[in-house]
Amino acid sequence: MNPQTKMLATIIAKSLNLGDEWTVVDVEMRDCNPDPDELHVYIERTPGYALRCPRCGVMHGVCDTRERTWRHLDIWQYKTYIHCKLPRLDCEGGPITAEVPWAAPDAKHFTA
Repeated sequence: MNPQTKMLATIIAKSLNLGDEWTVVDVEMRDCNPDPDELHVYIERTPGYALRCPRCGVMHGVCDTRERTWRHLDIWQYKTYIHCKLPRLDCEGGPITAEVPWAAPDAKHFTA
């Protein structure tokens, strides 16, 4: 990441209240002429961090991921999207999707 992208990634990580278990790996501006430009933020689970299972409350490792996208509030008048390889946890009751700090609990593809 270049220094400007790294600085933007740090600002976005702080604004989303990401813990150490999540990393902003890329930030991309897309020119969408004639429509307004878009900001795309890519987040991944930081390797080596277990996540708390929403089913049993125990920390688990990841068994696989599913690509998901959330529409975020506009940042600097840019339509903003968050992309993440959403981890599924290896729980005793079977794989379960991890909860992420930016997702609204009642709206599957919008941020809180």
